[in-house]
Amino acid sequence: LTNKKNFTLLSLTNLSLFAYNMFAARSAFLCTQQIRTILSSNACKYRTMIPCIQSQFFSQSQLQTPVGKVWCDNVYVKESNLCARLDAKFNGAFARKDIQSGELIECGIMKRLPSDYDGMSDQFVFTWSDDIPNTTWAFGSGCATFYNTGRDTTNCKMIRHFDTDTFEIIATRDIKKDEELYHQYKSLEWRTCFKDLSEMAQ
Repeated sequence: LTNKKNFTLLSLTNLSLFAYNMFAARSAFLCTQQIRTILSSNACKYRTMIPCIQSQFFSQSQLQTPVGKVWCDNVYVKESNLCARLDAKFNGAFARKDIQSGELIECGIMKRLPSDYDGMSDQFVFTWSDDIPNTTWAFGSGCATFYNTGRDTTNCKMIRHFDTDTFEIIATRDIKKDEELYHQYKSLEWRTCFKDLSEMAQ
């Protein structure tokens, strides 16, 4: 919308309806008043308005509800704890908060690569079929690329949905905040780019 007034009114209406569904009539009224205040001030631009409202009205657990096709709010990336063991520098995925067994850690989409792409030597792409040898490779969204692997150390698993080119990463045990996240690579045993990791995991 180019009309600023209409854009603001539409934004206010959508946010009020959202608040109503979450908190019922009384809470929605209070939330609407807060939205009016934010919209009428210059302290918060429209693109930052939603986080401002969330911080006022939602608990931490409610903020973990996935929104959209790509969601990785529970994860951050930094240098992996495995670097010292492998004498190398690479990144890993870590839990941003305590995560319970069975809880969704991340979900996202996969972009299939051309059929002639050779992913055997590319550690940043995913095996995207159940075929062995695999000939279908994909690139993942979010933090998915940065999860490292292990056998006894795994604390999550990736569920692949080949029909929709989407994935979910689920906790397989309780995970502490700032703990590194590991799942069993589907191709750990036979991809050339994972030779060092496979030997280390044995």
